[in-house]
Parts: sequence; structure tokens; C-alpha cells
Amino acid sequence: MKNDLAQFPRLAPPLRLSPPLAHTGRVAMSDVKTVPEGWTVGKIQDVIGVIESGKSVNGDDRPLEKNEKGVLKVSAVSSGYFVEAESKAIWDSDIPHARTIVKAKSILFARASGSAELVGANTYVNLEYDYLFLPDKIWQIQAHEGANTLWLFYLINTALVRNEILESSSGGSGMKNVSQANFLNVPILLPPLPEQHKIAAILSAWDDALATLAHLIDTKRQQKRALAEQLLTGKRRLKGFEGEWKTGELGQFSSVEMGSSPSSSAYNSDKNGLPLIQGNADIKNRIAQPRTYTSEITRKCEAGDIILSVRAPVGQVAITFTDACIGRGVASIRAKEDQDFMYQLLIAKENSWGALIQGSTFESVTSKEVKSFLISLPPLPEQQAIASVLSTLDAELSALTRQQAAVQQQKRGLMDLLLTGRVRVKVDDLQTGP
Repeated sequence: MKNDLAQFPRLAPPLRLSPPLAHTGRVAMSDVKTVPEGWTVGKIQDVIGVIESGKSVNGDDRPLEKNEKGVLKVSAVSSGYFVEAESKAIWDSDIPHARTIVKAKSILFARASGSAELVGANTYVNLEYDYLFLPDKIWQIQAHEGANTLWLFYLINTALVRNEILESSSGGSGMKNVSQANFLNVPILLPPLPEQHKIAAILSAWDDALATLAHLIDTKRQQKRALAEQLLTGKRRLKGFEGEWKTGELGQFSSVEMGSSPSSSAYNSDKNGLPLIQGNADIKNRIAQPRTYTSEITRKCEAGDIILSVRAPVGQVAITFTDACIGRGVASIRAKEDQDFMYQLLIAKENSWGALIQGSTFESVTSKEVKSFLISLPPLPEQQAIASVLSTLDAELSALTRQQAAVQQQKRGLMDLLLTGRVRVKVDDLQTGP
């Protein structure tokens, strides 16, 4: 693939999704008591045709411009699919030193990372990218002619092989690494080639379904974002509504409670006191999910309150479904009119807080800045109608996201069944492999 669309965000379709690389219980090859009929026990080295890495070169951490060359970052493979935009623009003086481009139908494998969770992160690439080069921390892997590369990709993402890879890694907290010798020595169950082809084809079909869901979710998010921008600014009015909007400060239209952190000695896991929402780390998917409790209640929010991050990243919005204590990293907000409209409005304005923190050494906003934040509201009936429209889109997004998670979980289970031979596939009708 040529670098002639650098101005557009890019993903390499179709997606081949790998689950996050993490320990999934003490599963090991030593736990395998029976080898499926027709299969053999081997090592990864028995199916490898090519394993190569790139070279570290200097570059600028910014999007590539047309005709520029890039070197991948580990983050290009760490999300479970290939994100070509996660690259650095190679300096002209270093281009002669870049040596390995991203090749079609290959596995990209992060052999080293400063984060233990990302060691062994990998993805499958369908296309060639002649303007993207590998760094020394990413291997490019292809199976030999007697094995199927896509099957190998799925295999190294099973619980059985993932744990073997992680157990073979070394290094301290600064950098974790999997040596090539240890990787090639990882034991595997090896089915005949026709069965490899069929397993890869089945799991690839599941990935195609997941890619379709990902596209639907992305499209729905873009639709909601565009509609919200129109409705929440008055550029577009819902049918039957007119009249002037009122502009004022956030503190004028809502009650704002700034958080205050309790003593760490009051933290507990015995559910003594209230859950503690300390900051952005206690928020996931726009829902407050406290990690601990506190017996010292400094400032309190109520179920249904909006939670606003007042420290980096400033402006992030969530909702709490339970009473909680709030720490200094957040504030709670309750609208005087329609809470659902206020929630949608603050989501739409998340990026507007940047103007208040420019030049600050530590990104944060004060109580005065939060309460004086300017917003505009339509009459209450229109607020309620707008909130209803946007909340319906949120519900549709949530349903699609749950469906995506369910399909992903089913695929993981199927991977472990097919790639360990506990469930066998019929190969009579298979003519060719991927």
C-alpha cells in the first residue's frame, strides 16, 4: 500500500482481532494430557518460515505527510488490530537505516515493551505497507509453506500459548522482553495443514463479523456526535420548538460540588463507608466504577449525579449510579432543570476545557473555573426532547457494544476449543487455505 492518503485516518481492513495478551490462569502445555488424533506436539520454531525485526531509527512523533516514511510504534499492534497511524515520521537522514517494511499476510509481534501487558501483543496484517518500517521491538512473522500464518496468529493468542509466551519473558519493571530463542521454543499442538486452513477460515469469519460490528459502532458514534453538535448548539431545532436560548455560567444552572480527598488511612475494601471516586482512574465507559471505599466522607455525590474530571484529563464526563465520596480529582454536578440534557451538553463540551488550562504546569481547574464555565440552554421542554433523542442513540450504542463484547467472548472460547483440538473441524470440503 502506498502512502498517498496520509490526510485520512486509516485502518487496515479486514480486521484480524487478537484478545489482550494477559495471564488467563495457570494453563500450560503440561496440562495437556491427550494429543488429538492426527496432531503432534511441536514448537513454534517448527512452523516458522520468516521471523525478522526492524531497526530503531529517529523520527518525529506526528502523523505522516504524503510520501513520508514511517517507523511503527509498539502501540500500532497493542490494541488487537493494526493501526498504521501509530507511527513516527522518519527523519530524512535516517531513512537509509530503516530496513524492514510491513509485508502482507504476516504477524506483527511486540517482543519488547516498557509495559508488561504489551509484551507479546500482536496483530495480523493483510496488506503490504511499503512506507512503514519495523522498529527493533517488533518482529514480523510468517509461517513456512507447510503451515498457515493466519492459523499461527490465532494459535499464539490462545490461553495455552499466551501463558507460555509470558512465562518466557524476562526483564524488570523498566522493560520486559521475549527473546527469539524462548519464543521459538514455546510448545504447541500442531494439526495437519488442511485443518489449520479450516480453523483459520472459521475464526476469520468471526473476525469479519466483529469488524462489521466495529464499523456499525463507529458509524453510530459519528452520527451521534454530529447530531449532538447540531442540537446542543441550536444550529438545528427539533420540530415544534422555537424560542430563545439562555446563556450563563454552569453554577447558575446547576449545583456543583468539588471533591476533597479523604485520608488514605480511611481507604478499605470492606465496604465500610462509601465508594470513593478519586479521579479518572475510577471512570470506565462514562460510568463511575470506584476501586475502593472510604470510611472518611469528605464530599458526597448522589446517585444520578454527573461526575466531571477536574484534573488531567480535565473535562471528562461520567455518571454515577450510586452515592459516593468524591476526591479532589472530580466534581459532581446536578442540573437545576434537566439532568440528562446537562449530561449530554457536558459531553459535547469536553474539549472546551482546554482553553482554561493552557500554560498550566499541572492540568487542573478550580472551583471558580468550573462554576463560571459558560453554557447555553434551550427552554426546558426542548432540553427534554434533545436529551431523549441523544439518550436513545446512546442506548443503541450500548446495545451494539454489548453485542460486540459477547461475540468477542464467544470467539475466544471457540479459539481455545478449535486450537487445542477439543472440537475438531471437517476438512473434506476445503480446497485452499488463506
